[in-house]
Amino acid sequence: MIKGHAAAEEYVADVLAALGFRHVSRTPTGADGGVDVTGDGLVAQVKMEALPTGRDRLQALFGVATVENARAVFFSLSGYTANAVAWADRAGVALLSFGYDGAILAENAEGRRILSQGA
Repeated sequence: MIKGHAAAEEYVADVLAALGFRHVSRTPTGADGGVDVTGDGLVAQVKMEALPTGRDRLQALFGVATVENARAVFFSLSGYTANAVAWADRAGVALLSFGYDGAILAENAEGRRILSQGA
């Protein structure tokens, strides 16, 4: 079980590195502009909240990814709203979630692609 937001960000960085993304690291604590983990061509956000993640959070990360010319990957403890998944599918944002055992689960096609093919 992942305990705490910082631990979740470290775990996500380790998972993304294991999937073949290069130069993956947590962003410094503080004003990170909605990005918790970066890598070459990658921006990721981690939310450890009780409610499913909504479209607005995905759009914010997608905006950063567009400016950085990077892939957007979102990790959520509580999954995603149906509207968020539909939007992410159109935008190509990878949606992943945490299983209670710490497993990383794909929540859409882009998430499945990253888990199966890596970077």
